[in-house]
Amino acid sequence: MQFVYPMLGVILLASVLVYWHALFKFRAIVAAERPEWLMRGRSLLEFKMRMPFFEDPNEAFAVVGIAFGSRWRELKADLAARYARRIRICLPLFFGVFAVVVALAFTVG
Repeated sequence: MQFVYPMLGVILLASVLVYWHALFKFRAIVAAERPEWLMRGRSLLEFKMRMPFFEDPNEAFAVVGIAFGSRWRELKADLAARYARRIRICLPLFFGVFAVVVALAFTVG
C-alpha cells in the first residue's frame, strides 16, 4: 500500500504534462489552420493581438472540444491526429486517477 500513492502521483504528473504539451501544440495547429474555430465572436485582429490562450478558459475548452469532437479530422497537419489522441487519452486518465486518489484519501486515511 505504501507504493500506491507515489505510483498514482507519477501517473498524475505524467498525464498532466503530456496533456498540457498536447493541448498547447494542438491549439497552435488549430490557430494556424482554422482560427475562426477559436475566435468566438472576436475579430481576427483582436484574436491575434491579445494575451496567451491559457488566460482565456473558453478558448482552452474550445480546443478540448475540437479534440474530442470530429472537427480535428478537417485539419491538414499530420500531427493534429496525434495531439488530439493524446488529449483524448490523457484527460480521462487524469480524471480517473484523480478520483481514485480522492477516494483512497477519504477511505484509507
